[in-house]
Amino acid sequence: MRARIFVIIFLIIVSNLIVQAQELQPKKIFEEQTKTHNAHICFDGKYYYTAHGGIADEGVVNKIDKKGHIIESFALGLDMRSLLYDNSKKCFYVCTFNRNIYQINNLKKGNLILLHEQLYEDENTSLGISRNGKYFYCNSSGFVFVYEVQSGELVSSISNIQCGREANTGAVSIAVGNKCFYTLDSEQKTIFKYNLQGSEMGRYKYTVGDFSYSLSFANNYVFIAKDGNYNTGYWYGYKLK
Repeated sequence: MRARIFVIIFLIIVSNLIVQAQELQPKKIFEEQTKTHNAHICFDGKYYYTAHGGIADEGVVNKIDKKGHIIESFALGLDMRSLLYDNSKKCFYVCTFNRNIYQINNLKKGNLILLHEQLYEDENTSLGISRNGKYFYCNSSGFVFVYEVQSGELVSSISNIQCGREANTGAVSIAVGNKCFYTLDSEQKTIFKYNLQGSEMGRYKYTVGDFSYSLSFANNYVFIAKDGNYNTGYWYGYKLK
């Protein structure tokens, strides 16, 4: 009986390793014309929202339906790095190149509430937000720092997280999912999955998407963009187990 249980467990582990070794194909693809770079994507339960970064004057958020059609655009005048949606408060948070974090309660009105200044170190940092909207997650070269959203207080940190070695390969990128977070190494085209305590749950090879700063979690997809670089960009959404 014990031998049979051992065999079953072994086969499950091997099966998971085989699945994770296979290259993931994107399940969701959006094309987007950008005047700057494809910085980040989030989801409010009905629509996707994308943020562009590179030039503050061209800082635009696009509202996109599930088929990839742009419904509306909002000019915020910010050089954005992250766009996060808090479902509990029904508001957005924008993180910018100068390391400011703004709360936006209404995109149409564009009222920006400065929440925090220079909370983290690297200007290109792309933050994640917990599903309950209480915590920001920040990756700094494999050290993950968790901040309370409203106060900005550092509440915990996690070390030894796998990611790219440089900012442009994933050293400052993170996405927070359902009871887990994701990092990546875009040079190796690998996504790493961790539980919220920092234990690795899996690693996944993916096929397309080279702009590590864009790593996002939206509508249960892990998104990575092919940077438009002032032209046409693409968002690739992956389903991870």
